[in-house]
Amino acid sequence: MAQSRKLTTVQAALRVLAYLAEHPEGVEAARLAAFLGKSLSTAYALLASLVSEGFAEREGSTYRLSKSALVPSPNRLAEPEKLSDALEELYLRTRERSYLALLDREGRLRLSTRGRQGLPKLAGLEDQVGEGFHALALGKAVLAYMDSQAQAPHLQNLKAFTRLTITDPLTLEEELAKVRQMGFAVEIEEHSDGISGVAAPIFSPDGAVMGAFGVVVPSRRFPYAFTRLVQAVQEVARAASSRTRAEQPPSDEAKPLPASAPVYLGSSSEETPVWAPKSLVEKANLKDYPAEYRRSLEEPEAFWGEWAERFHWFNPWKRVREVDAPYHRWFVGATTNITYNALDRHADGPRRNQLALMALAGDGTVHKLTYRELRDLTARLAGGLLSLGIKPGDRVAVYMPTGLEMALTFLACARIGAVHVAVPAGLGSQALRERLVDTQARLLVAADRMYQGGRTLHFTHVLEEATQGLDIPVLWFSRGGTVRPLEFWDLIEAHRPTTPALPVDSEHPLFILYTSGSTGKPKGVVHVHGGYMVGITYHLRTLFDLKDGEISWATADLSWIVGHSYGLYAPLLEGLTTVLRAERLDYPDVSSFYEMLEECGVNVLIISPTWLRTLRKHGDEFAQKARLSDLRLVASVGEYLAPEVWHWAAKHLAHVVDHWWQTETGGPCLSTPLCMPAKPGKAGFPLPGVEVRVVDALEPAN
Repeated sequence: MAQSRKLTTVQAALRVLAYLAEHPEGVEAARLAAFLGKSLSTAYALLASLVSEGFAEREGSTYRLSKSALVPSPNRLAEPEKLSDALEELYLRTRERSYLALLDREGRLRLSTRGRQGLPKLAGLEDQVGEGFHALALGKAVLAYMDSQAQAPHLQNLKAFTRLTITDPLTLEEELAKVRQMGFAVEIEEHSDGISGVAAPIFSPDGAVMGAFGVVVPSRRFPYAFTRLVQAVQEVARAASSRTRAEQPPSDEAKPLPASAPVYLGSSSEETPVWAPKSLVEKANLKDYPAEYRRSLEEPEAFWGEWAERFHWFNPWKRVREVDAPYHRWFVGATTNITYNALDRHADGPRRNQLALMALAGDGTVHKLTYRELRDLTARLAGGLLSLGIKPGDRVAVYMPTGLEMALTFLACARIGAVHVAVPAGLGSQALRERLVDTQARLLVAADRMYQGGRTLHFTHVLEEATQGLDIPVLWFSRGGTVRPLEFWDLIEAHRPTTPALPVDSEHPLFILYTSGSTGKPKGVVHVHGGYMVGITYHLRTLFDLKDGEISWATADLSWIVGHSYGLYAPLLEGLTTVLRAERLDYPDVSSFYEMLEECGVNVLIISPTWLRTLRKHGDEFAQKARLSDLRLVASVGEYLAPEVWHWAAKHLAHVVDHWWQTETGGPCLSTPLCMPAKPGKAGFPLPGVEVRVVDALEPAN
């Protein structure tokens, strides 16, 4: 028998759900507290959590299982072409160790797994499981739906893998009954100490159980991840089951829709191409993708040279590019400065009084600056940096939340030829120290705190630990009342707006940005003034389709590549208006996101699939109430965008442009321009200038 133990929050919640399912007439909190053997306040807290997550509903003082609890979502997951695709989908949705277990003829589970290095695995399991089904969520999800003859061997001689393993057959049968009732199975350190998980069954066309999908996580994170893991596992398992039950295979050849077709098709099938609304197609900046793409590869010098002529160059280039694989140089011999093109070019022209930037800080402060005002503040801070001894080529680390101060620091560094190195605010002291040492930073510009989600996050201790023993001064952006020797706004006020943009070589470094480390140790990636400027603006106009006078909002943190490229530099280079926001999109509630779109008049939204999934989870009500007549395009980047999320965003926000790129590329590589039909679930085509090949291994250089 399993040892007696105190119920965890997840176990208590599961017992509450089972109890509610047994009493459809509803129960009161006091009755539930008596059932659990817990206090009334604990019962109320559990019920409130289940109501907020949509598992239960309240009517007066009575609680009952929600009518929509644990049933398929109307926005069903796209049907994967094969179970391995579904496993990949589960991993992309959860970013946790994911498993596919298939029942073979010998009654064993054959395992496939997906997850990055470092994620926990089920101990002692390789590619198959012959016994111990009772200790695994994957095994219980299969056992619950086996016929009695196939199930019998697995209910005998139940082995204890940990002190929490269920070893009593009657207790196990009760557990399997709950699995059938709830539609998913749970393991809480029953197979491996410190590891918990959930799983949901997969069914064959004739309705027989054929396996299960599951996810495991460290037990310390399980209560917090439980709801999203259950939802992801169940939706993927249902979609995979419905795929195996399909009577007819999909057509091999998808037929494009006419450009006048509506954005939302009501189907989540990734096989059906979706055209943008006719008005978007007709007014698209890029009219002929095939011709544009062909020319970008056949005549790259002329192609990129023409686009580069839109900008100011202090000295012209001798050659558009110089290729010595794997090394490339762009606009060889030219001198420029990205801030002259992003600020001075507009501040000294007809756009001087146009709104350049709207920045909303976490403490509620709102900054709205014209191009002239933004140029002048940048020049003041640039002069301040020069007074601190910062020279061209020096690295300046930046540890701040998204906002005006961070944007000014980037621009001021670039103006004098210094190299900014953004480190996400909130990163630990060791990671910050490693980047300071690795880049040999001469200055750290840092905020002493950040306001987010109703909390104040203090950074002083982190910064002091990171710089201990290093000869590096700190320029403080203080908001807590403490006055330090070097203060951000004091430095700006002490200098006049007369520091000019320094002409630098086209290949002069602009910034160093570290990769996320998802494929290994984070690597510092260098981007330069000339080629970066030309590339990101081309895609802003031709892929994101921004027009003169429009407003864009890239919701990514400025410390990430999307924030660098499309939260700051590209919109300013094109003389548009960009929106920055430090706070979470759903704080204080999700309506604040829609209010931002309305009040700022956003035309193009650049957002991650994670946030689109979060918005969808909050329901359609907020989106339906919002007045989003200005919004005409949503660009999604950062991870896989599931088809059902694509369709939800297209219906409730605007036409969706999915695209893929990396920190290393600086700008988009794969996508579907407006002049081409998109396939939800697929990023799309290689963009102009990008030559893509799929290979089995690295090919030797020619």
